[in-house]
Amino acid sequence: MLNYDLGRFYVWFLFVISVITALARLGLPGQFALVMSAKLEDERKRRRQRFWGWVIILASPAILLYGVVGHIRAWMWVAAAIGILNGGEQVLDTAYPDRGSLVFLSRIFGAFHAIAAIAIWFFVLRYPAVR
Repeated sequence: MLNYDLGRFYVWFLFVISVITALARLGLPGQFALVMSAKLEDERKRRRQRFWGWVIILASPAILLYGVVGHIRAWMWVAAAIGILNGGEQVLDTAYPDRGSLVFLSRIFGAFHAIAAIAIWFFVLRYPAVR
């Protein structure tokens, strides 16, 4: 019987999503800013995105509370970090909804996602024993 580690599959998923996000944010920052600025023109949508950004920032580290009763696996650290990164992006996008700022934020968070993907690869995925 094969033993599948679903946490490792989740880390692969987060790795792929981070790579795609980095490529999109760094490759097409103007198009991303155009779409987001149109979306954030509506105050109700901006408030909702800001609310969920804060929820994600505050809830993402909650998975690490598992360490109180059990061993914190590598995928838990990765999930918490990517969650905080995505929540921070949502909050900052709503704080600076003009197109120029969104282009800048797209590049910054594209670089952060690229760094996250590199870190996931070097610290988690390269070593099969890391769970």
